[in-house]
Amino acid sequence: MASTCPDLVRVVTDAMLEEIAAWRPRPLEPVYPLIFFDPLRVKVRDEGAGGNKAVASALPCAILSAREGAKVVIPNPSAERASVRGAAACQRRCCSPPTAQLNEEIGVMLRNFDHLTIVVQDLRRAKEFFAVLGFKEAMSVVIDGEPFASYMGVSDIKADHVTLVLENRSPRTEIQLLRYQHPDPLPDAHIRELNKIGMNHICFAVDDIEEEVAKVRAHGFKTRNQIMNFHSRKLVFIDGPEGVTIELAEWH
Repeated sequence: MASTCPDLVRVVTDAMLEEIAAWRPRPLEPVYPLIFFDPLRVKVRDEGAGGNKAVASALPCAILSAREGAKVVIPNPSAERASVRGAAACQRRCCSPPTAQLNEEIGVMLRNFDHLTIVVQDLRRAKEFFAVLGFKEAMSVVIDGEPFASYMGVSDIKADHVTLVLENRSPRTEIQLLRYQHPDPLPDAHIRELNKIGMNHICFAVDDIEEEVAKVRAHGFKTRNQIMNFHSRKLVFIDGPEGVTIELAEWH
């Protein structure tokens, strides 16, 4: 940050003193009208997407000037009270305490989705599946021992770690595939059942869902249902690698 030298402050102040002296004894107008905008930040949902918006309450005011001071007058106090009550009611309806309160207190800390990791046994088939959706292999390494064992909480870990990146998209979106060499991966008998607790599915937005479904089926992958319209989107589930559920969504 650039600093301001004391000499510059003195020169600017000295240049303004004469104008300030002439301004202070000026004649005042009897009334100075103004409009006071008092915004409240509320949580809203627009076409399925949530976000913060300002709801402004415009209060007409008048400042009655006097030599010894000024007085702010609201011509219709009942309207002002009604406006405040309405804004407060909107705040209660649109917000969902305590989440909204926490958002105000700590702010938004996340930037964007970074990656999803899937444990697979058939690494070749998993890479083929995501290649159909537009992902390309960016890097492939073997993770072995520390610090990965401590970080993952898996003793004596050794696994192929493949990073797939969605081409020409910003922000960067990754799928990471993990194929364990040691220890043996734990099976999940309920992985396809969407009423189980925990991770349910991941969804990717597409421009033409019918075209994407045709490509997926042409490469031997199956959809789990017919395309459905819901919340201004066309949606479909696909059987992904190792039984994970992948969803495609086309906004309209």
